[in-house]
Amino acid sequence: MDDPKPKKLTLSCSRCRTAKLKCDRKEPCLECIKRDCAHLCTKDVRQPRAKRTKTQQTEQKDNQVNSKKEEQPEVEETALALEHFVDVTPFRTESEGVAPDIPNPYWVTQSPHRDKQKFELIRDVIQTLPEWDVIQTLYEIFVIRCQGPLGNVVHTPSFMKQADQLSQCLNSPYPDAAIATTIPLDSLAVLLLALVLGLAFHPTPSLIGFQSTPQTSRVEQLRASEESTSTWRFLGLRCLRGSISVFCGSIASLQAAVMLLLDAKESSIELDALIVTAIAGARKLGLHQLGNAALNDSSPSNDGPAIVESRIRTEIAIRIWWALVMRDWSRGQALGYYTIRPSQFNTRMPLHLNDEDIYVENGIPIERPRSEFTMLSYTVHALELSVIVRESIDLKDAGNEAARQRQDLNRKYENYVANLPSYFRLGSTVGITAVGPMAGIPPKRFMLHQQLWSLLLRLHRSNIISPMGRAFCQQLAHNIISTQVQIQSRCAVCGSLSSNETQIFSATVVLVLGLLFSNPSTEVEQSSAQLSRLMTRDQIREAIELLRTRGSPKINPEENVQLLHSGASRGVLALEALMKLEERSGSSFNRDEGESQNHSLYHQVVGILKTLNGSLALSTHIPSLSTPGDTPLTFSMPATDEFSDLDVMPILSNGMTPDMWDLLDFYPPDDEDNFKSAIASWDLPE
Repeated sequence: MDDPKPKKLTLSCSRCRTAKLKCDRKEPCLECIKRDCAHLCTKDVRQPRAKRTKTQQTEQKDNQVNSKKEEQPEVEETALALEHFVDVTPFRTESEGVAPDIPNPYWVTQSPHRDKQKFELIRDVIQTLPEWDVIQTLYEIFVIRCQGPLGNVVHTPSFMKQADQLSQCLNSPYPDAAIATTIPLDSLAVLLLALVLGLAFHPTPSLIGFQSTPQTSRVEQLRASEESTSTWRFLGLRCLRGSISVFCGSIASLQAAVMLLLDAKESSIELDALIVTAIAGARKLGLHQLGNAALNDSSPSNDGPAIVESRIRTEIAIRIWWALVMRDWSRGQALGYYTIRPSQFNTRMPLHLNDEDIYVENGIPIERPRSEFTMLSYTVHALELSVIVRESIDLKDAGNEAARQRQDLNRKYENYVANLPSYFRLGSTVGITAVGPMAGIPPKRFMLHQQLWSLLLRLHRSNIISPMGRAFCQQLAHNIISTQVQIQSRCAVCGSLSSNETQIFSATVVLVLGLLFSNPSTEVEQSSAQLSRLMTRDQIREAIELLRTRGSPKINPEENVQLLHSGASRGVLALEALMKLEERSGSSFNRDEGESQNHSLYHQVVGILKTLNGSLALSTHIPSLSTPGDTPLTFSMPATDEFSDLDVMPILSNGMTPDMWDLLDFYPPDDEDNFKSAIASWDLPE
């Protein structure tokens, strides 16, 4: 066929130029050919193709970015795996769980001298153990009353099984050899420290819920001598002996470390070194990288007991990690900083269940609802409160954001209280007359609210200058002092915490400052406020007596100088001085009259504290301060620099005494001459 004739091109068409409709000419116009795909003539065909091209380019760019993001963690993980290999530490991922225990290098050394030391240690343990019925009683107290404060870091059925092994070893013909081949030394340390805590938590005849048993008199005899507890603690430390410091390379050794932190009989420096060593050991085992570890059936073996043992080890490892986190963040309240940053670990919180719930060979253990009381109820709520404690520490560095963060913290406090289960709510009667594990609910409830009120008081104490803020702070202070009486009547350990003295002192300071700030304007207000002031003064004196009765009334004169430098005695001195200032000043310190009055009160209080410091530095006798109309107040405080502090709650650091300037929100001025008049007008002992 002959080629068709070329089509004749027209110059243009008006329709194309108007850009409204497609060209309907049978022959394409010249303008359409010039514009090619850019004109309306080809819009329906060309435009979708352009969109697809653009989308494909965008997808290619996104894929490139995602591939780079995916490559970055892979590169980092590869480098870390190589570094861990060089460091002789196996690289582990979240799915692999807890690393195997590291043998204690001190005891695994093959030498006759170390073997001799080991057998001598075991023989010393056997000689110091009491009768088995007493041991069994103390172990029962430990698993019932100590597990919550400890953080449930010990699996109760496994612990009781190991206690039975100890009993069988003691009844064997050669108990030292039986213990050496059956019970590892770090596990033996756990058994010894359980006796120490069981003896400390054992109810005394003066406490509510005390039940007399045939072993009661023997337990009271051991408690009174204090020789057994110190010996068991010392032997437990010998079991954990390392080359330089305490060994913390296994789950059992970490359990013992947490128990030592709860007992807290060492000095503050030693306890700080212990918690740092324990945190390092926990990280070595990967306890900080367990993620959202599930108690599923993933186990290297299909054997049912092996699956259960793997679950127990995982859950106990999680509890140990969070117990260390809670104590580290608790220390931060006194130190102003903490070691474990939230961005440095991803381990979930412990599950809310009983230890027996883990024994499910077929299936997955199910977490119980918070409304149901379990042995983990106190622990999980204490851990949630410790998170708020950490955020309150960060508030000090907030700067201009402090006001907003205070509001956020206050909302978190409100949500925390609103979400408490019924058995931990105020006014609950659950556990009041119970025996067994349920009997521990009331002191745990009191401790949770005691700590919560103390944190709220520290958060809102600066608002005491306003009537509404003053009323709120005074109510919190009243609750703290009243609750302390309930705590001391139910648990000897919870009632002996040094944090209780710190909280009582801070609450009493708020009550005294509230009296100094209040100034009723009308006669009706003065009449009603007078009764309130009298009641507040009575509670202040009650708080002073609570602080005073923390120690033994028998004090040798040679110990007076040491006594005056203890935190509690200084607290009593300061409170008595503030009470005397309040009695003498009346309503002269009206905070609403201006900054000059506030300045005057500030300098008078600072002058009093400076005078007290001078008196304590020079005095060889105990000063006696009294308030008008009352009997003289004498001192009967313990002659120690520190309180025996068992870290039951997220509380102040072990052994830390209250900082007077921090609790009063006063800071010493640079100019000493500004308060000479205040010192001269104050008739304190020379």
